[in-house]
Amino acid sequence: MLARRALLLIDGLDEGGTARAAIERHIVDVLAPQGHTMVVTSRPAGLRGDLFAEHFVRLRLAPLSDSQQLEVIQRRVGGKLAVGGVAGSGGVAGGAPSSAGAAAGSAVLERYLRDKVPVDLETGQRVSGNPWMLSVVLTIFQSRQPFSQAKRDGMAKRVGGGNVRADGGAEAAELIDAMPTTVALYDLATRSVLEREGLIVTRDCHVATMSGVSGVSARDLGVIDGSTTTAAAAASCAEQVDELQSSASETGNEAALAQLGALLQATFFEAHAMQRRIIDETVLDEAALGLVRPNVLHAIRADMAPFEGRAEQGHYVEVLAGPCVGKRGVVSARPFRVRFVDGTSSEELRESDFRSSGLDEQSGRAFEARQRQQRRSAVRAACEQLPPVTLEALRAMRVRVTQDRLPLLKLLQLEPLQMQSSHLSFQEYYTACAICLGRRLPASAAAPWRWDAWWRNTLLLGMEMGEAFGRGLLMAVGESAQLLDLNSKIAGDRPTSLLAISQLLLGCATVALAHNTLVPHEALPLAEGLRASTSLLKLNLASNHLCGVWFDNGRFEGEYSPMGIGALADALVANSSLTTLDLSQNCLGVSYINGVRAASIEGISLVAQAASASRSLRELNVSYNGIGPQGGKAIGDAFGGSATLTALDIGGNIIGLKGGKAVAEALRTNAAFVFVDVRFNSLDEATKALLVEVADERAAGSGIERKAAVKVLLD
Repeated sequence: MLARRALLLIDGLDEGGTARAAIERHIVDVLAPQGHTMVVTSRPAGLRGDLFAEHFVRLRLAPLSDSQQLEVIQRRVGGKLAVGGVAGSGGVAGGAPSSAGAAAGSAVLERYLRDKVPVDLETGQRVSGNPWMLSVVLTIFQSRQPFSQAKRDGMAKRVGGGNVRADGGAEAAELIDAMPTTVALYDLATRSVLEREGLIVTRDCHVATMSGVSGVSARDLGVIDGSTTTAAAAASCAEQVDELQSSASETGNEAALAQLGALLQATFFEAHAMQRRIIDETVLDEAALGLVRPNVLHAIRADMAPFEGRAEQGHYVEVLAGPCVGKRGVVSARPFRVRFVDGTSSEELRESDFRSSGLDEQSGRAFEARQRQQRRSAVRAACEQLPPVTLEALRAMRVRVTQDRLPLLKLLQLEPLQMQSSHLSFQEYYTACAICLGRRLPASAAAPWRWDAWWRNTLLLGMEMGEAFGRGLLMAVGESAQLLDLNSKIAGDRPTSLLAISQLLLGCATVALAHNTLVPHEALPLAEGLRASTSLLKLNLASNHLCGVWFDNGRFEGEYSPMGIGALADALVANSSLTTLDLSQNCLGVSYINGVRAASIEGISLVAQAASASRSLRELNVSYNGIGPQGGKAIGDAFGGSATLTALDIGGNIIGLKGGKAVAEALRTNAAFVFVDVRFNSLDEATKALLVEVADERAAGSGIERKAAVKVLLD
């Protein structure tokens, strides 16, 4: 290295967890300027291209082509696996069926790749283009062949004889139909390797590996058809496991093995929540305690030193808002900034954006160290009181890892014990499973709307698990399913945070997302969450930049785009639960391109069409959007053509005579329309009089009987 003749391979920046920023800075600020030749790899999520622009050339690894995938299959299946015989280097018992059996195996997998392989949610390409996922498919195929000898021979004969389809017929379809999604691939892969070691894993692994505890079934824990967990069952899942463990009569090896799958899941979850790849004794203890006594673990977890006074320069503080949320460091004098241990600093903060320990940096860090030691001691003491079956499972896990007999984990060192998942994606998969079951995140972990790129793959896997994941995510952070207030709170890696919020929409009744500077492309994941949700009743998206334009310091900024509001409009039509939508102060009617401001009705027209077509929407707020007379007419026509829309706030839009008349006509024709706010629209006296006249008619029931009275707010 001193001669700069070594090639440094730094693999997996995305696995750096909480140390990722410090690792990146060392590479960019120290190693690269010193002239070291490096190859640095990372998943794309969260990669800061600008940080590496000066010293690095960025290359993207291309996925395997279809022909490359087929070549891998033919080499591995044809060379090592003979469907009609035994594994080997080409020969099988009986001789003749060898090549035909291998051809049958290749045909099964080729058909699966062609017709059934899952598509990656981000790239739109088949997941088998990733060499790792193709290897998972091949591992599953080789370890799980549910055919009798007669069926195997039949497949080989049909493929070899050419008298029937070369895909192996119905028997082949029976195998490939078992792997329809990426989550199912992980489920099958993990079960295959664990069952090979005699561990008991349920078929509902991706939502209920806890069902391995003391013979409890997935249905007992509220899992229906392997995909849906009721909120009540998930919320009480930990308590059920606790009761079952306490009353379990079995304390032998079989019961411990039954629980080992659940303990493995809990271990991966705790490690991932701490953003750690390396798993030590502390993680194991906290995983076991969290599995059986979650309330005890929650009470033990350390927090900041209590301090009621105001922060002063030099205090050790924790950031509560913005991109650095959850990080701790030393605060400066006004304007407030927090300096962290890695040398970086936060953006300017308000006093409410952080909390102080009342201690200086040295004392604050010493306090944290004492807390960690006290927590370890308290957790160890609590673990000693766990049921015997849990203690035996914990002991078996340690022994098996040291003997290399626990798949998915690999030993790093024996004393002190350290291990890690054989691949980070297994840790991510099991974390998503645990979230479906409502496992509580540590208080020190960032909330999902502040997550960084470390969590992205966990979210992508969780999205395939359905509404159970969204509901579990709410329980993981202890939030109410009734109201989720995220006004001005989105931080972290925004694409990851917004993906998490899209899943939270699946389990919450009211979500507030105002004042988050959401731009058009950031509305896309929210639109997908809205489309899929069956529980969301109210959504507040006020004071954002949904059309890419905003007003700042007396002038308009940005460039207009209907992409985001169009996606939300489409989702509104598809959704069947939302009753109230607030889109105020989003410049829906202001087009501002290349410095020129002009009216645009594209965005508001999309909203109007969606509101008219919605099956559930009752109340709409589009105030202060600059929609003008044309936009006012579009909204008025939408309310007039609907039999379900009841309330409209269209204030502050300068809708003029044309818009005012359209609103008045909507009040005449829509019997359900009972409230409208048209203040601050510079309406002329004639239009105001028309609106008052219609309101009086509704109140008197003259000429439009059976219509409810209407309230019109005028300035």
